[in-house]
Amino acid sequence: LLENILEDKLKELNSFEYRGNRHNFSDGNIHAAIHTLKNLQDDGLVRTNERAYDLIALGKSFEETIQGDKKSFTIKFIDWENINNNAFHVTDEFVVEGVNDTRRPDLVLFVNGIPFCVIENKRRDKNSSIDESISQHTRNQGKEQGVPKLFYYNQLLLAVQPNEVKYG
Repeated sequence: LLENILEDKLKELNSFEYRGNRHNFSDGNIHAAIHTLKNLQDDGLVRTNERAYDLIALGKSFEETIQGDKKSFTIKFIDWENINNNAFHVTDEFVVEGVNDTRRPDLVLFVNGIPFCVIENKRRDKNSSIDESISQHTRNQGKEQGVPKLFYYNQLLLAVQPNEVKYG
């Protein structure tokens, strides 16, 4: 996660209405939302990705105290209604520290600091370049040699060469 970007976007995108007045979420709840997303319990890559998807798609409720009343309101991680309110970033050779190795996926696409897409891009002059890309994705998702936390949040994986693309 690009935590500084995520924090800025959560503050910008989220507020709630109470008794006709608009309020911002407390810094504590903004940090709690980041903590919730960042510290997902590893329950295998597929299940963990499903939980991350639910958080990203639905948001999470947090309790705020306003004028002595405690009420729960939802913090959303992405503005799904107005896509232009979100921040988009692309990195090349994004460095990710794993348990045993450092990996550098060719491209990582972020939405509000959340890694949504990982792309392995290969040359056209190698016959097996798409297979090599898929193999790298598979290796990078593994616990021993990979960086599985990067893939907790991914919604799209691409294996790319100039004349062929595979996605999952």
